[in-house]
Amino acid sequence: MQRSGDVKKSQLRIFIYLILLFVYEPLTTIFIYLPSLLGVVVWLLFQKRDAITWLFGIAYIYLYEIDHDFVRYTLFFNLFITLSLLQILYKYFVWNVMLKIASSAFFYIGIILIHIVLGYILQIIYPLDYWIVGYYMLLDILVLVIYEK
Repeated sequence: MQRSGDVKKSQLRIFIYLILLFVYEPLTTIFIYLPSLLGVVVWLLFQKRDAITWLFGIAYIYLYEIDHDFVRYTLFFNLFITLSLLQILYKYFVWNVMLKIASSAFFYIGIILIHIVLGYILQIIYPLDYWIVGYYMLLDILVLVIYEK
């Protein structure tokens, strides 16, 4: 009996994409106009339900959180709220393009809201440029809409 190699090829492709994200992430610290692609990671975590994707996706988000000096675990909190909202929207909207746009928009708007709330609670001003977050959101939406799968 022969097995199909499609499953291994798709897992290998996801593994290569995630490794490229880990190489790309330090460049986002050096060059501010390179988008972080967090919306792409959120969409991959929503779409793929295997352990490898979740392991690398959460590791990428944690690396981004450390590298860009976010308050610890705020992006994880934001990630799980975004994934919960996407699960609710998935019941009503089956159209993938709408869900892709919503995943990126919810995640980046969540980043802004969490930093505003933490600023009020902790009485600390976090340096977060809202126009950069909007720029990242628009570029992530563009990448997600162009990406067909």
